[in-house]
Amino acid sequence: MKHVSVELEGIRGAGKSTLAQMLYERSADAVVCEKRKIYPYDRAKARVYTILNNMLATEEWMKLDERVRRGKGAERMGEITAEDAAYQAVLEFPDLRNVFQAALDYSAKFAGEQAKKQALIAYMYTTDRAEASEWVRQQMQNHDVIFDRWRLSGCAYQEAPGYGWRDIKRLHDELGVTVPSVEIVLTLPLEEINSRRYFRLMEGTRSTGAMVGRAEANLAEERRRMAVFLEMAQELDDTGIFVVENMGVGVRGIRKQVEQALPAYRVVERIVRDAGFALKDSSTENWEDPETLERIRAAQM
Repeated sequence: MKHVSVELEGIRGAGKSTLAQMLYERSADAVVCEKRKIYPYDRAKARVYTILNNMLATEEWMKLDERVRRGKGAERMGEITAEDAAYQAVLEFPDLRNVFQAALDYSAKFAGEQAKKQALIAYMYTTDRAEASEWVRQQMQNHDVIFDRWRLSGCAYQEAPGYGWRDIKRLHDELGVTVPSVEIVLTLPLEEINSRRYFRLMEGTRSTGAMVGRAEANLAEERRRMAVFLEMAQELDDTGIFVVENMGVGVRGIRKQVEQALPAYRVVERIVRDAGFALKDSSTENWEDPETLERIRAAQM
């Protein structure tokens, strides 16, 4: 029996985790690709990201190697180069020296420090996906697989001036990252981003941290990312990419969220069924069941 992999994508607040868990609840025997459990370099890549994006508290900054801090000033924590970030990462994760060196060599191919920094980060994330792809291939021998973000997010969220999504896609291809059978980009009315963000903040869902900040800046950034997702969907349409609008305003409470997500879910279910994804009999569907709702809520955390 041929098994299917399904990737749910989109900007923050589009409903990826909710719909991924809803699909899992209705699947006959699928598994969810849980990134935190199958990514071998998760801590290392997160550390590089934190260092390069100046997200360190002052006391953390002072613990960095002197070479990394040289001439920067602890108060302003100025720009750290890709080379210095890789140097610090090797000190903290010596077993990954070869991975960081490969990432640094890759980043050197691009012009401009911002492009080099982003290429270094993208290499770490993509290498992680390449390693995790072996787990995916093993699972697909016996199960369908659901991704809550995978390839397209890596392209949309890791690009920078001088380093575009096509560069990242090319890297995915070179490193052998699994391409899902079906990729679904979830969109939403852009004017609803901030209201959804508000309720995520209130409920403490896992994407909250990435959405904190000025509403105007977040909206502009997500609008730009949305354009990248749609551009990829159009340019890569021969690989099975679908665009589904997930309508609805920000609401509190998982029952209301699921009720609003149902129209988009119906479209997603139809797409994956046509691709061969195995689903339970429709007579078993019950979106009012408290245990089902709790599992969907937990998946957002």
